[in-house]
Amino acid sequence: MKTHKTLYAVEGAGRFPFDMLRYDASYPLHEAHTGASGMGGDYDAPRRVVVLVHEGYREWRPTVARWESFGWRVVELPERDRL
Repeated sequence: MKTHKTLYAVEGAGRFPFDMLRYDASYPLHEAHTGASGMGGDYDAPRRVVVLVHEGYREWRPTVARWESFGWRVVELPERDRL
C-alpha cells in the first residue's frame, strides 16, 4: 500500500506544543528543529517556523484549530522545504 507524505509548517513563539506531534502523528523534518532553537521549552523563545512531516496511507491535513488553541498556526511551507 502506498504511503502519503504530507509536509506542513507551524509558526509560533514560546513553548512548542509537543502533544501536537502525537495528536497529528507527525515529526520534525529537520533535526535542527528538535533543539533548543527550534522546539525548546523556553516560554520566551522568539517566533519561529517548524516544518513537520506526517506519513500515512491516505491523504491528510493538519488539525488547524487545535494548533491554534495552543497559540500556533499552520503556515505556508518555507520555499526550501517544498517538494
